Amino acid sequence: MVNMQPIVQAYNPYYQQSNHTVTTQTKQCHCTIIPPHMSERIGDAYDDDVMKGNAERVTARHYRLRNRRAKLFSGENAILNLGASSDGIVKIYDAKHRKSLPGTLVASPGKSTDIDVLEAYEWSVRVNDFYHKVYGRKSIDNQGMEIVSTVHYDKGYNNAFWQGNQMVYGDGDDVYFNRFTIDSDIAAHEMTHAVTQFDEDLEYQDQAGAINESLSDIFGSMAKQYFQKDNFEEADWLIGHKLMIGDQYSLRSMKQPGSAYKNHPAFGDDPQPATMDAYNFTKEDYGGVHINSGIPNYAFYLMTKNLYEIDSSKYAYSWESTGPIWYKAKSLLSPTATFDDLVKATVKVAEDIFGYESLESKAVKYAWADVKLLDNGTHPGEGGGGNGSKCCQIL
Repeated sequence: MVNMQPIVQAYNPYYQQSNHTVTTQTKQCHCTIIPPHMSERIGDAYDDDVMKGNAERVTARHYRLRNRRAKLFSGENAILNLGASSDGIVKIYDAKHRKSLPGTLVASPGKSTDIDVLEAYEWSVRVNDFYHKVYGRKSIDNQGMEIVSTVHYDKGYNNAFWQGNQMVYGDGDDVYFNRFTIDSDIAAHEMTHAVTQFDEDLEYQDQAGAINESLSDIFGSMAKQYFQKDNFEEADWLIGHKLMIGDQYSLRSMKQPGSAYKNHPAFGDDPQPATMDAYNFTKEDYGGVHINSGIPNYAFYLMTKNLYEIDSSKYAYSWESTGPIWYKAKSLLSPTATFDDLVKATVKVAEDIFGYESLESKAVKYAWADVKLLDNGTHPGEGGGGNGSKCCQIL
């Protein structure tokens, strides 16, 4: 059976950096991109393969495809001329298929012939530059912290995660998942977990945890759109589309939560809800953090759509329209924030920027109404508080 969950040995680069003080209060989540409900299903799928005597075939295919990729990839494809704001702070390590972190430091990762090393380096640099150029950040902690990533973690490891001080990427199995460095939005998702940890320190539980996951999807998607210069209509609004094998599959859809994969041979159907009337009150996955994150994800998509329809030129790009609202709003959240708190924060920021009666602030409110977290006189507010209370009214 291929391992899905992080098994790490202690490594903390903060102790090597004078501008950080590590306290026992810091909540460090093992924030994985692949949720438990998918991990469990793929475990069952591999159990079936073992029962059918196909385990060696799966493993052999994995390494055969990886060797083929290595031969196709050469130093001529190395990433060049990446952002100056990341010079010297991006570090890539190679775990060499072991579980000890961080692994062996890779010299000159931007010139590596190892595609996993090169992609981890490229996305680290480019996501850092995205945050620097668009939101004025100085690294993931806003204090110039080194950005550390490890590739080739374990053997056939089907996940990527932020573990409190670094990113970790598995190779994938080449059956259900490609290498976990393949998608820019995966790297941006994990780096945003770092941003959230240092800025808001949201608890990784229930609605606070779902907001945590949603912020990573949102800023991960915006980073990918920024790299591709996609406007609202051009963006695919998918998370991990290249990661999942099969063009009809993605990890998540922000445009249509619950549609990222259907009838998948290992994972079945995407369980994410789009609105509060389908909220999943599960105890699994820290209270459904990867599942219920579909609700704020969809609200963000709808806000971007609403702003785009107001002025498709001025609000063409998500990172310039809805992005600044959410980046400011997240700073207003407490570690135990609920969906209600997120609604109030985004509405407040929109009203502060654009005015109470502005079309822009209404665009934000109507998006929350459409996911059943606000009552605008047409949609019933279903409430987003941890105690099931009604949420705030638009009017």
